[in-house]
Parts: sequence; structure tokens; C-alpha cells
Amino acid sequence: MSEYQHYAFAAVDRPLTTEEIAELRALAKRATITPTQLIAEYHAGDFEARPDDLMVRLFDAHTYVSNWGTTDFQLRLPREALVRDVVKPFLVEERLEVRQKGEILILTLHLESGEGTTNTENAADWLPGLLPLRADIMAGDLRALYLGWLAAVQDGKVPDDTPEPPVPPGLATLTPALEVLGRLLRLDASLLAAAAGAPAKARTAKALKAAGQQLADDKQRLVDDKAQAVRNKFLDALSARAEQAWSEVEEVIGMPGGGPVKAAAFKAKGQLLRDLGELATRDGVREAFDARLAELRERFIKVPSFWQYYDPPRVSKWF
Repeated sequence: MSEYQHYAFAAVDRPLTTEEIAELRALAKRATITPTQLIAEYHAGDFEARPDDLMVRLFDAHTYVSNWGTTDFQLRLPREALVRDVVKPFLVEERLEVRQKGEILILTLHLESGEGTTNTENAADWLPGLLPLRADIMAGDLRALYLGWLAAVQDGKVPDDTPEPPVPPGLATLTPALEVLGRLLRLDASLLAAAAGAPAKARTAKALKAAGQQLADDKQRLVDDKAQAVRNKFLDALSARAEQAWSEVEEVIGMPGGGPVKAAAFKAKGQLLRDLGELATRDGVREAFDARLAELRERFIKVPSFWQYYDPPRVSKWF
């Protein structure tokens, strides 16, 4: 797999000066640079500057994604935007961190999702979608920090006995920017729903994961029940015409000739025969089905091309 990296920076509070743009052009010759942004993609080589340094001096927001699973999202904030004691419960080492540099703070959300689960698709859309979070955080909305912490819980980066930080209001109704963040974090919908539910008492990371799993199980059970109801309705209809279905199978097995039309018919009636077997199992008459099937095999033993469509595929075992 070829290498891919995408760097995006945005200047919000002030545009870059002509001198700063010239400096950046010297550092990143292949980048697209304007007074308000820098975009660089690499299929070989690397970015010539340190993103942290550029965030401290020039930019207010930054995203980085690679096709080996690394994702970074950074915001530059005024020091007064986050109170240390308030933000501390949300922080997770090497996942969600805040660094102070003079009068500014650099908020960093770092992910290592592994190759094959990267955020490189539509990489250019991440930063524009996430950018409103900066103003939200500066206005006191800490939901982005909570989502970052919750994603770390989901990924097993938070010890089970860690207390949940204060749940920010509005967690059940996310803004578009927070929804983008949830997708970036690959945050499980059931875990988020559990977190948004009103806690009866103080929760731990373990309790949240258990609540999320319970919601996921309940949701899957509903899906399975609906699917089974649909399947039962189909089997009920098949039961009403079971003898006709057996006749259809026999007629197709005995078809003369060959070619794609016959192969398609074999495939369809092979599935119909499996449906009849499922119906027999459901209705408690599998023994009678098996006897009739054995008789059918005996009569059409010289038509192996049909039976390959009925018999389940065999999985080879290697030792």
C-alpha cells in the first residue's frame, strides 16, 4: 500500500502576513497556501515543518491523517478558554492532552487506529467540519472534550475504575461539528447514547462500557427479531405450497441441456431446497425431510451439478 499523508491548517483569528506565507512556502514547497490556510498532501516524503511549532506561532486549528492509522486534531486556544481543574478530568495521556505555551493552549486529540481503519477518505473535509468546535470550546461548551474522553474509553485507553468526568449539557443533541468529531473518533452510537442518558449515580469507564454494550445488544435483538419475523412470514408462505416446491425442485433437476440458464435454475432451486429444510427444522419434521432428501439424491445421483448448489460449501482445514 502506498504512503499517504494529509496536513491541513487554518488561521482563524488573523490572516497570515506576506512574510509568513513566504516562510511557509520555503518549508512546504508542494503545499497550497493562502492567508487563512495551508493544505499539503504527500504520497512520498514528509512535511518539512513541525505542526506543533506552526500551531504555536501561526495557526488556530490543524488536522493530520495518514493511511497507516494516525490521526491528529489540534486547536489553539487562549489560556483563559480552559480552566485547568475543569478540563483535567477529560484528559487522557497520549489521547487528549492540553499543553500551555505562554498565553495560549494547544489542545491535541491523537488517535492510532491502525492500518485499514484510517480517516483518509475525504481527508480535506475534516478540518472545515471540525473548525466550529474552537468557538464552541471558547464559549464554554465542553462536549468535544467529553467525546474525546469517551472515545478513549471505547478504545480501552481509560482504566475501568476511572470516574466519568462531568457530563456536559446537550450531549443527546450534537451539533454538526460534534457529529463530525464523532465520526472522526469512530465513536460507537450505543456508547454515546448510554453516556447521554441521565446517570443515576456517579459512573466509571467500566459502567459506561457496560451500559453501551447493553444498548447495542438490545438494538441488535430488535433487528434480529424483525428479521426473524420476516423470515417466518416467508416460511409460512412456503409451508402452504411445500408440495409444489418439491415438484419444482424435481422438475429443475431433471432439466435437459446446460448453459447459464440451467445453472441459474439450479442455483434458485438449490436455495429453495435449503428453505424447505429450514422449514422442516422449524416445524419439527426434519427427519421426514431428510428421508425425502435422501430419496431425491438417490434418484438424481447422476446430476452432481445440481447438488453443488444445495450442499453448503466445505471449508478446508489446514494443520
